[in-house]
Amino acid sequence: GPVLVAQLLDTGNLVVRDTHTDDGNFLWQSFDYPSDTLLPGMKLGKDFETGLERYLSSWKSNDDPSPGDFTFHCDPSGYPQLVMRNGSVEQYRTGPWNGVGFSGLPNLIPNAIYRYRMVIDDKEVYYSYDLISSSVISRLILSQNGVVQRWTWPVGRSQGWVPYLTLATDNCDTYSLCGAYGTCNIGDSPECKCLNKFAPKYSDDWAKTDWTNGCFRKTPLDCYNNRSSDGFLTYSNVKLPDTRNSWFNVSMTLDECQKACSNNCSCMAYANLNISDRGNGCLIWFGELIDIRDFPDGEGQDVYVRMASSDSEIVAIPSARIHNLVGTKNFTGPKSSSNRKKGIAMKVSLPLSVGMLLLGLILTLYVRKRKKNQLLLKREGR
Repeated sequence: GPVLVAQLLDTGNLVVRDTHTDDGNFLWQSFDYPSDTLLPGMKLGKDFETGLERYLSSWKSNDDPSPGDFTFHCDPSGYPQLVMRNGSVEQYRTGPWNGVGFSGLPNLIPNAIYRYRMVIDDKEVYYSYDLISSSVISRLILSQNGVVQRWTWPVGRSQGWVPYLTLATDNCDTYSLCGAYGTCNIGDSPECKCLNKFAPKYSDDWAKTDWTNGCFRKTPLDCYNNRSSDGFLTYSNVKLPDTRNSWFNVSMTLDECQKACSNNCSCMAYANLNISDRGNGCLIWFGELIDIRDFPDGEGQDVYVRMASSDSEIVAIPSARIHNLVGTKNFTGPKSSSNRKKGIAMKVSLPLSVGMLLLGLILTLYVRKRKKNQLLLKREGR
C-alpha cells in the first residue's frame, strides 16, 4: 500500500506525498494554504477547477499567527487584480494586470532580483514570482496592520531583512477615496477632483473634504435618449478604474473595443488590455468608474471615458492629462499631433470659407439691386 511521508522541500513547501510515486503531485502542500507570507513559486489566486483559493491573511499580532483582520487576494471578478481588504471592506487594489505589471503600480518594473508574472486562463488565475539571482532571498508579507511589503535579504550578509517595495504608500492608494468619477492626485491640494465634464454630487460635502459620494455627469449621455452619438474623452497617465464590473477580450483591437463599447449603453469606458508591444486586447467597464488616480507624465495608462456628444466642442481643457474627445463613428485610436493640426486647420478654414461665400453673395445681391434701381430711375426720367 501507499507509504505517506511529510517532507520540507528546499523551496519552503511542506508536502505530504506517496513514497511510491515521484510525479511531482502532492497529496497536500503548505503552499496551497499561505498565511501572511508569499514565497517564490507560491501562487496568489484561484483554481477554478478545484475551487481552491490561495490568499494572504495577516496575523493577529507578532506573537499570534491566527488570522487577523486583513486579507490580500487575487480577485478574479471581471478582469483580475490584487485587492486588500479589512474584513469585507476594500482597502486597496493594485489595478488590473496590463501585460507588463499592474496599472496602479508604475514603480513595479522588471528587475534583477525577481521575475513576476500573472496567469489568466480558463483553469486558474494567479500572481506568482521567482527569484532571478541565488544571491538574494525575497518574500512578500502582509503585516498585521494591513501593509503589503516585499522584503529582501542578500545571502551571506548579516543585516537581516531589508524593505524593497511597499504597496499603498499614500492617500491616493486608499480605495475609492474620491468616489465614483473622481480622480486622486497626491500632488494636488485637495487630492480629489471630478473628472472633466463631471461635478460633485454634493458640493457642501466636497468643501468639507468628504468625497465619498463622488461625482455625476453634467450632461446625460445621448445613448439614454436612443441616440448613438456619444463620444469618448481620453485620460492619460492614470490608474485604471476598478475592474470587478468589467469585460475583456485578449484579441480585439482598440478600434474594435471602442465599437463594442459604443454599441452598449451600459459601457462607460474602455482601454487597452495589454500595453506591451504597442497595445492590444480590450477592457470594457460597466457602471460607475471607481478608484481612479493620476500619475506623473509617462506613468499609468490611457482610459477612454464615455461622454455626451454635446461635450465634443471643447475649446480649452483645463488638464494637460486630458487629450481629445473622439467621435464614435470614425474612431481610429488616439489622434496624432499631425491629425490634431489638421483638425485645427479645418476648424479655422471652414468657417472662414463660409464667411467669404456669404459676403460674396451679399455683395452680388447688393450690386444687382442697385443696378435695378438705377434702371427704374432712368425709365421714370424718360
